Amino acid sequence: MSKTLLIIRILILHQITWWQLVDGVPVEKWFELQPNHRVFIERDYRYNWFQARNECLLKNMSLITVDTSEKSAALTSLLKRIFDKPHNLWLGGDDLGQENVFVWSSSGKRFEFTNWSHGNPSHNRGQEHCVNLWDATDFEWNDAPCNELKGFICEDNVFMLAARKEVERMKKVLLEIHDECSE
Repeated sequence: MSKTLLIIRILILHQITWWQLVDGVPVEKWFELQPNHRVFIERDYRYNWFQARNECLLKNMSLITVDTSEKSAALTSLLKRIFDKPHNLWLGGDDLGQENVFVWSSSGKRFEFTNWSHGNPSHNRGQEHCVNLWDATDFEWNDAPCNELKGFICEDNVFMLAARKEVERMKKVLLEIHDECSE
């Protein structure tokens, strides 16, 4: 076996092992929102917004950004399959930097698309700065005090999505090289 072929096999095995370790988390919390776009959903109401954000970061993810109507519809569809009724789940939006200027924490971009429930954002005397899906509505948004305990939704951050696509491309290249060396 040539040295190049050996290196290729080691790289492929390393990548396969890494994906198996990443995917070793209980199945009931990992879902595919769209092709090659995973989300992690924590159902337990044990996290304030900052803790939820940190939990996502520990997974190399971000609190979810729902910045288009298509993504909102895909998320609502997924959540309706998972839950029998809406849940309180933190999203990645806040107006902590400036009152009533909501941004996505993963990018700092201002909201262009919104799915606020009727009467929201209400700010409740300046006490509500973090965005969640609200169990009192049909998966619409609410602004809430950031210290309330809720579940949360993480998504692959944009850099991880790009890296995953590049790894898939590299796998194909390596397999092609392997096939050529085998001939």
